[in-house]
Amino acid sequence: MTTQPPPPGDQPPYGQQAPYGRQPPPGYGPPQPGYGSPPPQRKSSTTLIAVIVIVVLAIAGGVAGAALLLGGGDDSASGGTQTIDGDGYFFTIPEGWDDATSAAGGAQGVDSVVRSDEDDNGFRTNVLVEVQSAQGVTDLEKIRPAWESNIGNAVGAAPQPIDGITIDGEAAAGVRVQTTQQGTDVVQVAYLTINNDKVYSIALSSHADAADEAAGQFEQLLDSWSWS
Repeated sequence: MTTQPPPPGDQPPYGQQAPYGRQPPPGYGPPQPGYGSPPPQRKSSTTLIAVIVIVVLAIAGGVAGAALLLGGGDDSASGGTQTIDGDGYFFTIPEGWDDATSAAGGAQGVDSVVRSDEDDNGFRTNVLVEVQSAQGVTDLEKIRPAWESNIGNAVGAAPQPIDGITIDGEAAAGVRVQTTQQGTDVVQVAYLTINNDKVYSIALSSHADAADEAAGQFEQLLDSWSWS
């Protein structure tokens, strides 16, 4: 009687991530699971940390394109009111700021970047907006823990929850984190919201000395936000 050989015993279980550096590019391969409860040994999506990571790496000089957010680049701003028309949203750029999306160098997940024309001790206040599919999730609390954890892992400090707000009618959860990067004290405030089956992470980064002024400019930007 012929017996069939058993299946290989060293195959990874379904859903286990491939080793670092061998992940398929976005948009390829089988659909990724939504947020919610991830299967064992599978990390939550890392896309939502890109906003924070870019700023941290820029300070450290690790990302050539993102470094333009903090210094260098074209300082000229076009006259009149400027707006950002992003993926499912638009907002008015604060006065004295400009569109610096191209400075992000096409970083994954980053949809738009705006920054102040002036710098504080070499640091330009900036707001980065990140967008990805919500994959049917509508409850912020299902994705908030992973989002906060990813931010904490990215900057090496625990983000502190702050009062939530509404962004053009959508509830948004918020966090604040302060770190020192390459001798620069950085304050970051980020909000997480969901609209039209998309997750939005909107993060302000400023020098600690300019945190109050930056907070006012951020509020102005969010007040102008509209879903499209």
